[in-house]
Amino acid sequence: MSKIYEIDPDADTLVVVRPLADAFAPWPAHDHNGASPTSASPAVPTADVRIKVSSKHLSLASPRFRDILAQKAAASASSQTSSPTRNGYKTPPASPGKTTPNNINSNSLWRKEVAPPSPPHSNYGGSSYSQTEEADGRIHIVLEGLDADAVTTVLNIVHGRGGKDRVPKTVSLEALARIAVVVDKLKLQDAVEIYADRWVDAVGHPSASNSRRELTLWIYIAYVFQRDAIFREATKIAATQLTGPLPTLANLPLRAKIAHDIDAQRQEAVSKALDVVEGAVDTLLANSEDNNADALLLGTLLRTLHKHKAVWPRPAAPYAGVSIAGIASAAHDVQTKTWQTAFRLGDSTRYNNTNNTLKLTPQLDSLKASVAGLTLKSELGYNLY
Repeated sequence: MSKIYEIDPDADTLVVVRPLADAFAPWPAHDHNGASPTSASPAVPTADVRIKVSSKHLSLASPRFRDILAQKAAASASSQTSSPTRNGYKTPPASPGKTTPNNINSNSLWRKEVAPPSPPHSNYGGSSYSQTEEADGRIHIVLEGLDADAVTTVLNIVHGRGGKDRVPKTVSLEALARIAVVVDKLKLQDAVEIYADRWVDAVGHPSASNSRRELTLWIYIAYVFQRDAIFREATKIAATQLTGPLPTLANLPLRAKIAHDIDAQRQEAVSKALDVVEGAVDTLLANSEDNNADALLLGTLLRTLHKHKAVWPRPAAPYAGVSIAGIASAAHDVQTKTWQTAFRLGDSTRYNNTNNTLKLTPQLDSLKASVAGLTLKSELGYNLY
């Protein structure tokens, strides 16, 4: 049975939220970036949620809702041109010479500029919706592809119902991502800005310890709520840690250009790291015949890099399975293990001289730190995504 949630007791509109067809943003089980233990999402609800709301509040807050309601008005006007009344309100007579191209009275209570009636179902910004006028006298707007709890929270904010029982003071990263999808698809950034700033600050910041899925949620949240510093940090971590492009996650409409640009930075960093590694190998090959420490370092380096798919044959773009963080970490491990072995053999001085000459790990660390991440706006202030 559908759950009914009343936001406006005098509601003229009923928003019906269909249950998600798929789990929210599940991480692929066999993705090239590796599955995460935290990739599972909560169970999908099985019933509609019906929310009583005001069309005036929806129109003022959301251009998406405004267009949906305008299309409904156009469809109703088109079907009732011979009727003197509309939902109990008398339509003013048309003024001569002041009709729209669709023959809709320009002095009507409805919008002057209206689009032609749309099909009963259409896709709007990635979310399916439809609108019908039911026996209860309300306009019904059906939303799909959105989380019902997130929709309810956002519509409470839109209607000024900000009590703690209606709008939480803090939310989890998961809940914030679900809210971000609603805000993004219905263009409600201005309406929820104050709450969004509070929620984002309370959740914290992205870090390298986040799972791949959590990092993806952070990128999307920062994009939707225009938090440039967080967006830059999250995309920087992704470009250094990921071993392939971000996958498409169900019910999370991350822009394809964002995923593409992150992977472009990843590939550029990996290519430069491989150049550094090959330079170190060439140097060690030239010295290994006369230097046991160099031979030891060369052997250990080649075995470790081969294990991480980072040497012969040199991986080709798009470097699937390889990350700059993985290469840098492997080099750190190689030099630590080799130094310990050289110390036991009494050859640590010669090893240290080679290590200082190569500067392998400092070069890779510097390269990893140089990955910039993405920014939301250009230098001239234009939105890039």
